[in-house]
Amino acid sequence: MNIPRFVEELDSLRRALGIDKWFVNGHSWGTVLALEYYKAHPEHVAGIVFGGSVFDWRAYARETNVWTKQMSDSAQRAIAAWKAGGSADTPAFKAATDEFYSKFVWRHPVQADLDSTNAGFGSEQYNYMQGAYEYVVTGTLKDYDARADLRKIKVPVLSTTGEFDEVGPKTVEAHAKMIPGAKFILYKGAGHVTSWDATDANVRDVREFLRSADRR
Repeated sequence: MNIPRFVEELDSLRRALGIDKWFVNGHSWGTVLALEYYKAHPEHVAGIVFGGSVFDWRAYARETNVWTKQMSDSAQRAIAAWKAGGSADTPAFKAATDEFYSKFVWRHPVQADLDSTNAGFGSEQYNYMQGAYEYVVTGTLKDYDARADLRKIKVPVLSTTGEFDEVGPKTVEAHAKMIPGAKFILYKGAGHVTSWDATDANVRDVREFLRSADRR
């Protein structure tokens, strides 16, 4: 469960498909994988889409703390009690977790996609690399910081985020500005998973980006 292994798995897919050069579309932790894949195999990348990018995980942890303070009083108390050693099985904590997800992760989930995501979710990997929940970063990625690599990207880049993205839209935009020539798009009313919260606009913008990069 480490980045080089995931990079190799992705490139093994490219090789199996017989593709010489492709566009890499990464979301959330997938933006880390997309960036690290580009660093390892720049000759095989035609362009990159970063959705809800997490290039500074300490900043991400700070942003989730800011969002948590905007939640209901009962949710804040439940999360504080859990962080102090309380049980994650209490109804109050479960309600608080649901509230966080519904406000800052996905606001309008596509049910079929949510079901398939939950069915194939890698809990062991998530806990090891991220932590127990979205608003705590205690895993192996907690100190990941790739900001210095962003200015070295030499392919077309599209960076997107939502108005209520748990990663922090201002943080995502600041990182996008570090990438030469990158296009940044913010979706109003969307959370972290913009492919659900702003589906039509997100698909349209990604397709236009791909066509534009192909024309170049």
